[in-house]
Formats: sequence, structure tokens, C-alpha cells
Amino acid sequence: MINCPSISNITEQPRLPSANEIPALATFHGNPHRLARPFLLLCIVQLLMKRISPGSTWSSRLRNLLQVFPQLDHLDLNLVGMGVDDHWQARDW
Repeated sequence: MINCPSISNITEQPRLPSANEIPALATFHGNPHRLARPFLLLCIVQLLMKRISPGSTWSSRLRNLLQVFPQLDHLDLNLVGMGVDDHWQARDW
């Protein structure tokens, strides 16, 4: 069996605005695991894309990629390790 580390932590974590200011990021507050994972950055990019280019299909393409993300639990690679929450599909993609 190959010993691969789980998805790397984000070493320089962004400072989040208050949960009231941007509710879409509220689920990251108080959760050190999710704050240090790539899904936070993907959510931030999604919020920026909605502002910068409202007609972009970036978020729907990201959602489609996450839906087919392979569950490689034996390598410790999965959506949970990426910081995805249980209700990610209900986000405003």
C-alpha cells in the first residue's frame, strides 16, 4: 500500500469576514480542519466569480467535478479531507 499524506493544509489561511457579512462562509468559522483545507479557497473563488463574472459557468463546472471526485479513502484522499461539508451541493453554485 502506498502511504500518501492527506490533502495538504493551507498554511496561509485567509481571515474570514463575520458570518453575518458573508453567510456562505459561515460553516468554516470555528472549524480548524475546514479552515485549513482547499474547499474554503474554492468557495471564496466561487463568491468572487459571482461578482466578477455572473454569467460564468465556473461554479457549475466545479460542482460537476466534485460530484465525480473519486473516493480514494485508501490513500486518504476524499471530499472530507478536502474540507467539503455535508451540504456542499446545496450551496449557491
